[in-house]
This record gives sequence, C-alpha cells and structure tokens, in this order.
Amino acid sequence: MDSMFPLSILISVFTMQNPIAAQVQPTSPGIHLFLQARNLQNQRKYTLALPVYQQFEATMGSSPELNLRLAECYKELGKLEKAWEKIQKAHELAPTQQEITIQWGLIAYARAKKENKFIPAARTVLKSATEKVPQEIELWGRNAELCESENDYSEALESWLNVVSLREDFIPAWQRILILSEQLNRYESQRQSVLYLVNQSGDQKSLQALETLANEQLKKNYLAHAEESYALLSQVLKVEPDSWEILGLIQLDLKKYSQALESFKTALTIRPSHRIRFATAQAEIKLNNYEEASKYLLALWDEIKDDLQNPLRKKTQTMLVYNWFLMERYNSLLEFVRSDQQNKGVDSIVAIHTFMSWVAKEDWREAQAQLRYLLNLKESEVAINLKELLPPSMNLSRLSPSPNLLRAISQRCRAEIHQSFIGEEASLALLMSSMLSELNPTATTFILESNCWSNLGKSTESIAALRKAMALDPKNTTILNNLGYALLDQSSSLLEASNLLEEAYRLRPEDEHILDSIGWLRFKQNRYAESEKLLLKAQSLNPQSFDVHVHLFECFAAQGRDEESLSALEVALALRQRQEELLLKRRDDLRRKLNLKKLQLTLPNP
Repeated sequence: MDSMFPLSILISVFTMQNPIAAQVQPTSPGIHLFLQARNLQNQRKYTLALPVYQQFEATMGSSPELNLRLAECYKELGKLEKAWEKIQKAHELAPTQQEITIQWGLIAYARAKKENKFIPAARTVLKSATEKVPQEIELWGRNAELCESENDYSEALESWLNVVSLREDFIPAWQRILILSEQLNRYESQRQSVLYLVNQSGDQKSLQALETLANEQLKKNYLAHAEESYALLSQVLKVEPDSWEILGLIQLDLKKYSQALESFKTALTIRPSHRIRFATAQAEIKLNNYEEASKYLLALWDEIKDDLQNPLRKKTQTMLVYNWFLMERYNSLLEFVRSDQQNKGVDSIVAIHTFMSWVAKEDWREAQAQLRYLLNLKESEVAINLKELLPPSMNLSRLSPSPNLLRAISQRCRAEIHQSFIGEEASLALLMSSMLSELNPTATTFILESNCWSNLGKSTESIAALRKAMALDPKNTTILNNLGYALLDQSSSLLEASNLLEEAYRLRPEDEHILDSIGWLRFKQNRYAESEKLLLKAQSLNPQSFDVHVHLFECFAAQGRDEESLSALEVALALRQRQEELLLKRRDDLRRKLNLKKLQLTLPNP
C-alpha cells in the first residue's frame, strides 16, 4: 500500500477524476508536489507529507488517490476522524478501487477501537469491505475482532475461518477458532483447529483440547474421527498405554484388525494389563491367528480364573470357547468347560458351543442332552430361540432329534453367532445349505439371511429373503420396516413401501428405526415439513445413526437450508465407519456454495 505509483498511472488517475488536470503535463509542478509528498510518506514523515499533499490539492484539485493518501497520513498520526473523513471521500469517488476499500475497512476498525459507539458502523463497513476484497486477510481478522467485542461469536468464527483459509499458518486465528467453536458447540471447526494446533505446536493446552475432543468423539460414536484423534495422541504421548489401548479398540470396531493388533502390542510393551491382553487376543482371532490368541487367553485365564468378581473372567472364558471352536479343537473346548467348576451362572454362548462341539464330534447322545439343557433354559438366557427351529410335530418332552436335525440346528446356530468371525458369505453358505431343510423355516432365519445379503450390497436377494420372512410373520414390525425401507429405493415399489411402513408406524410409532423410515418415506413423497419432524424425533432417540443424519441432510437441502444441511452431513460423515466418496464430494460442494454465498462474489454494481 505504500509503494509508489508509476508516473503514467498517477497522471491517468488524476485526469480521469479532475478535468483540469487533463491539461497538466508530466513535468507539471503539481505532479512533482504529489511525488514529493509520497516520498515523505514512504519515509514515515507524515507531518511533513500532509502540507505538501494539501498544497497539491490546492493546485490540482481532489481525487480518490489524494484522499486515500491523506487518510493514510491522518491515520498514522492518530487523527482518526480526519482519516475517516478523507477515506469516506475516496470511497465515494472510487467504490470499486481495492486499495481504497481495504483502507476504508482498516480505518473504520481503528476508529472503532478508539470509539465504542462507532463499532456498529465499523462492522457494517468491514462486512462490505470483505465482500468486495475477500482475499484481504487483515479485513477478515479485524472484522472477527469487532464481532467478538459485541459477542457475535458466530460471525466472528466465520471470519476467523476465512482468515485461515487465506493463511493456514496463522496460529492466533486457529486459537480463536478453537475457543469460539467450543463456545458455540461447532464440532467441525473445533476438530480442524485442534488437529492443526497439535500438529503445529503440540503444547500442553492443545494436547488437553485434543484429549477432550477425542473423548467427545468416542461418546458420540464418531469412530473414524476418534481414531484420527487417538492416533495423534498416541504419537505425541508415546509412553501412555491408555491412548494406544483406546486406539486399538476403536480400530477393532472399524474392522482394522492389523492396525488394532499393532496398537495393542505397543500398549503391552509400555504397561501390560489383563485388559490389553484380552483385546490383543481379540485382534488375533479376527486375523485368524488362533494359536497366538490361545497363548494370550490361556495365560490370562490362569491369572484370573479364581477371581469370580473380575469382569474379564466371563469374557475370557467365552473368547477361549470361540477360539477353540474356530480351531476345531473340540476336545479342548469340552474339557475346559468341564474343568471350570467355579462357573456359577448360565452362559448360553458357552452352552451352545458345547452343543455344537458334541455335534462336530458326532456324539449324538451328548448333543441331544445338551440340546435338552438349552431348551429348558429361560428364553431370556438363550442367545437363539432354538424351540422355533424344531419341527412343530416334535414332542419336546420326549425329544430325540436325529443326527441330521442336530447338524442342522448346529449349522443354524453357527451362521448367527459366528457371522462376525466367518463373514457374511460363509454365513449365507450355512443358511442356504440343504441341511437346513430339516428345520422349521422361521422369520428370524430369513431376517438373518436378509441382513447378510444387505451387508454384501445385494438388495434384490435381501428383499427376497424379507418377503419370505413376512409370509411367515406378516405383523412383525421389524420385517415390515426393513422391507418397506428396502423398497423405497425402487420407484416402482413406492406404493408397496408406503403401505408397509405406514403399518409398521401404526404398530410402533415410537420406534427409532421406524421413525427414520417413515420420515424418509415422507421425504420421498415431497412432504418435507412432516419428514423433518419425524427425522428429528428419530435423531433424538438414536443420535448415533448414520442414516438418520443423511436423511436430515437431504431433507434440509431440499428446503434450501444449506447451513443445517451441511451440519447434518458433517455429523453423518463423522458417524460413518468407512469413506463415502459421493457424500464427501457433496459436502465439499455445499461448503463452496456457502462460502460463495457469504462472500457474495458478484461483480459490483456500476
């Protein structure tokens, strides 16, 4: 702003604004006066520059350029009212001249800092100046400061965000963003500021903010973001085992089993614990490293088996049973269950594995006895409703199932309780085996099949399985909801989907999943106000649902409410445990749209 203009430009500026000056030649004494004044100004001799500028004005007349330079001198001398008078004149004469607009905003800010009553006027000027010269970082910063002085924290936050978008390495702006984001409960900007500050400075204050953020992400089930935060915490606090352990648990949930194993092993080297060893065994099992898992689990079991109050005891027992069954070490499993004389409670998972082991060994007598034991348990104690699998004609009091029926029951149990270990395709192979023809067809079996198909992205097969389930249990609200929701994506089936979902909603109007589905149906029917109301209720009951937030995003977007739409989308992406490229692109497009709207990047009126 202090650089000297070329003489040819000066002449053109003055001739455009002052007809008299059009007749002045480059060698005119008036031009030399201006150059002399600029030279004094560049040397910071403002008191000397002012009378020379005034002499020039008396000789040549007024112009935007002259008023700008006079305003700058008055500003530097602390004469802000005079500076404001001159910059106002300059801006009136040349409202599109960027250098004048910048000084217009900065002098307004300087005057507001001296006169509180001038703050509202200065904010209006700065808002206009940032719209006209959005690339000028200082205007955004000054606007943010004045907004904060009037407790307009939302506008201040937006201004600071524009500062870092222009100059990412400006640490004070990130610090203000963090404070304001926490005050306003603005998650995404809070996350961005914390991550940046930790990566750039890593001081105690930013680390505390990162820990707070990471814990909040866990509570809200923002697992992908929580992994990011705990990974950073673990790298910074290298000798803190808790951070590595939590990171590993998050990675387990995200099905990043190799990364989880490395995190747990790091935690073990820092400070071994029963909890970390159990988690390490879980990761080993997920990676099919059953022998390694056995070493961890057996060592852990030896240490805690006599401690009946230890919450890990039952979990370790169950995980050992899972592991031995997956290794097909049925004798070891059965011996272990027999030897655990201290087990005072009924564990249905262990009992079902015992049954499946006898079946695998083809010891039909023991398998029959174990099945009778399972059938005599209370329904609340059994993981699977085994009674519904038996043929209706079978007499439970004289139960003597055939080997084929026992195999079928074992296979059906394994398809359900081992799905997380063997995967959807292997579970489907078990469910669709001819062996299961021995069993009574049930709605729960078809629901399980439908879920497997859905997880594999096979919507046609999933819908077909749900139709079979509905034929067996036409008033089952889970089936009505799942089938209706699946059909919503097929425009030709909208009427059928509507009938199914309306019935599910009538039967269970407070169910969080049904509320989401009926809200999405209303969206498809272009009934946006009703859709929003239902989706917001579903969100209040199930705040960790990815689908609910995506549906809210679409609902707000359809109503042109971009700010709310972006907020819902950002929460959805935080909840999702895998990348959603299409949604990420839509988020970025929406952010750009909002930025353009805020900056009002349009050509100025002539």
